[in-house]
Amino acid sequence: MATDLAGALTGALTGALTGAFAGALTGVLAGAFTGALTGVFAADLAGVFEADFTRGFGADFGAGLPAGLAADLAAGLDGFFTSAFLLDFAMERAPSSKQETPTNERPVSLKNH
Repeated sequence: MATDLAGALTGALTGALTGAFAGALTGVLAGAFTGALTGVFAADLAGVFEADFTRGFGADFGAGLPAGLAADLAAGLDGFFTSAFLLDFAMERAPSSKQETPTNERPVSLKNH
């Protein structure tokens, strides 16, 4: 009976701690990622953490990634690099303070007068 009671208490404690930890981890991670990221990327990450951590705390973490996650990540990275390229392209064409005077004009020096 003592063994059964110890097993029941251990199982209850393990289940409670696992459930509480999974819930807290899911809430913290989903909140952090949802707050930091926007759009499809954030929705997919929140879905992955919600689905994987709440259904058995990592038992199926590596097995059940959503089918569209790779495509969404590729699209997100493609959009990021495209916007970075366009920003770099625009910054190269923007006038800088070094180009205020045309290159064929020289500044007037007081020594020449």
